[in-house]
Amino acid sequence: MKPDRFTSLKSTGGALLILLIALALVGLPACGGGGGKDDDDEDDDIDPGGGVGVGDDGVTVFWQQYESEEYQGLGRANDFSMTADGGFVLTGFASRAWGEPGHVFLLKTDSSGNFVWRRVFEDATASSAGNVVAQAANGGYVVGGYRKNGDDHHFYMLRTDASGNALAGWPKLYGRSGLSGGRASGIADLYETDTGFVWVGESADDEYLIAKVNHNGELVWGPRTYPGRPDNPGWASATSIDSNGDGFVVAGIDNGPKTLVGVLKTDADGNLKAGWRRRGCIFGAKHAGSRIHDCG
Repeated sequence: MKPDRFTSLKSTGGALLILLIALALVGLPACGGGGGKDDDDEDDDIDPGGGVGVGDDGVTVFWQQYESEEYQGLGRANDFSMTADGGFVLTGFASRAWGEPGHVFLLKTDSSGNFVWRRVFEDATASSAGNVVAQAANGGYVVGGYRKNGDDHHFYMLRTDASGNALAGWPKLYGRSGLSGGRASGIADLYETDTGFVWVGESADDEYLIAKVNHNGELVWGPRTYPGRPDNPGWASATSIDSNGDGFVVAGIDNGPKTLVGVLKTDADGNLKAGWRRRGCIFGAKHAGSRIHDCG
């Protein structure tokens, strides 16, 4: 159920296609609360730029960037996912001007990175960002991220239809999230099951966190939290989740005197399996441990 966001794709000519997208100033008009303004490929506000080339190894690489007259502040793409039509969907945040709050956006492209539509979900009282995006089984999209209002940092989830419009009653907020490295973290990754979505992140107590909601966004179980290694005090954050047959495998970071990659295995209800409280290995990078799908 979970699309592979970082797999090379074979084109009709047999060449490998790799998506490289630069989002400097993201042009994404407002549509807060499921309504408001949106843009599609007929608008002249978007100012796309990009290029394509073929490397010495025959790999075709293209890049695109998107600018806007309306959103001239800071913007960043945090994640992208391949869609059923061969295109891509991106999420992150965009702001109208430097120093103003950022807001979750979705941007849809075709298989060559050409702009199709974009949506921004503005919140008048807080800032927000999308950390992870995937196409849901019903053809719409699901975004996980955070919402920040002063010292309050909440887990944020958004569901949309296939055109990127928020479904009624969405987005949803789930308790307080932690501050990964001093920054609001929120939902770091999610996995769709037959009955809903399981997502992971960092708790307000700086521990691994896992929870499940149904397709209406109602909490099914959790949040369940698990601390990092006791001999490496600091903060711990879950960054990735995938199915493990009869449960889930969760990867993350134990960040203390050492930076460790942590792996947890749970049953289908998010309960830790015996002997899988933590497995860690020393890692040189400050932010490591994401996208671990087979921990053996």
